[in-house]
Amino acid sequence: NRSSDNFISLLLCLTVMYILAVITLLFNVPWGITQLLCAIILTVLCVMIVKQNHGHFKNYINNITFHADTATRESMIYAPMPVAVVKKDGMVLWYNERFDNAFGDKDLFGMHIDEMFDKKDITKCFESETFSFETQIGEKSYFVTGNGIRAEKKDTESSFVVMYMFDTTEKSELF
Repeated sequence: NRSSDNFISLLLCLTVMYILAVITLLFNVPWGITQLLCAIILTVLCVMIVKQNHGHFKNYINNITFHADTATRESMIYAPMPVAVVKKDGMVLWYNERFDNAFGDKDLFGMHIDEMFDKKDITKCFESETFSFETQIGEKSYFVTGNGIRAEKKDTESSFVVMYMFDTTEKSELF
């Protein structure tokens, strides 16, 4: 890595400067003190530059993370299919407009997912990492698939399922 090579070169140069300053100090005290002060000043400047660059790097990483989070959030909001985030216990936490439309524009927040589908015990599907099933909602047929997401903690409160619904009505009508 180029930056680590530069850092090693810098440490090597500073070490050589300190060694030369100590040797000069043994033979000529005023020049040795001058060299030692120069080495100390360069060390302080290098530390300041490294800290400043670390701050820029940290800001860069935070900026990338923010944009990735924004892109993920917007891709779910504007997904071309119904999408919902559900707690592992079946409580609806979030859904996009297409999910809302599929269920007739009802207020679905806090509703249990089993109440929304004709197939009961959908939460049993949540026990595996991924799941899929077919269902009928009104006149439309859907293929529902999803995957579990585990947050930092491993308890039920921080385990979620992201559900994606694909309209298969036209496909169902062909058969």
